[in-house]
Amino acid sequence: MDALFLVGRFLFGLLFVVSGLAGHLAGYRQLAGYAAAKKIPFAGPAVLVSGVMIILGGIGIIAGIWADLSALAIAVFLFGTTFFIHNFWTLPKDDAMARLQDMTQFQKDLALLGASLVFFAVTAFGGDFGPSVTEPLFDL
Repeated sequence: MDALFLVGRFLFGLLFVVSGLAGHLAGYRQLAGYAAAKKIPFAGPAVLVSGVMIILGGIGIIAGIWADLSALAIAVFLFGTTFFIHNFWTLPKDDAMARLQDMTQFQKDLALLGASLVFFAVTAFGGDFGPSVTEPLFDL
């Protein structure tokens, strides 16, 4: 069970580490422009802060470094992207392709948000998270 859970943690966390490095930091200009087009306040700083947040969150999930806080940070990020970036319902109805693409990203982010909340619950409520560097911060 530990090995399977560790593989799942690695795959989940890796998505956020790569996204933060390749998308938010390396692709900063493009992503900041996209966030500004979606009317995100302080789009540039928001991209940088969220990039660092998901990189650290992904590393925390993988290594078990304050995994509860890491999962919560990823959940906060995903809440924002799900409802404020991939808000397909705000796109023109005659742009079916853009609506479909945003709806697909919305559904993906919603599922990832659910998974991050499961990771948070497992760690914060004292469940077995497998090998970890630190203990959880929360004890709920």
